Amino acid sequence: MPPPTWFDESRLDDEPTLRSGVQAFGELRGFTVLTAGDGMEGLDMVRMEAVDAIVCDLRMPGMDGAAFHERLRRERPGLAARTVFITGDVVTTSSRSAPIRAPILTKPFTFEKLEETLVALMRGGVIAAAGAGWP
Repeated sequence: MPPPTWFDESRLDDEPTLRSGVQAFGELRGFTVLTAGDGMEGLDMVRMEAVDAIVCDLRMPGMDGAAFHERLRRERPGLAARTVFITGDVVTTSSRSAPIRAPILTKPFTFEKLEETLVALMRGGVIAAAGAGWP
């Protein structure tokens, strides 16, 4: 069985060290990591590639993380349920127009916490992943 594939849909151009760090950590842990520059590219990628989980920044140019997640929920609800969001912003339910039912990691976070959250989601352990923070 091949290692799990997770999709880092984080648009971290202003933080290239974090983006490359997340990718390197995932690969070191045996994940296959695919990346995309924005939400539309990400949707195209998950339509063509087998992906086990998604790491998505809430703030992206064009289609933001909430809009990406809404489209993903319609097209691939199982994959949408295995999405982890990351953000450097303070997130509250009143700060977003659409509710997101997914764990959110606030920067700075540890790579170990990201891995723990992804593994919990892939195993269906929503309760364990909830420790990442739910809005």
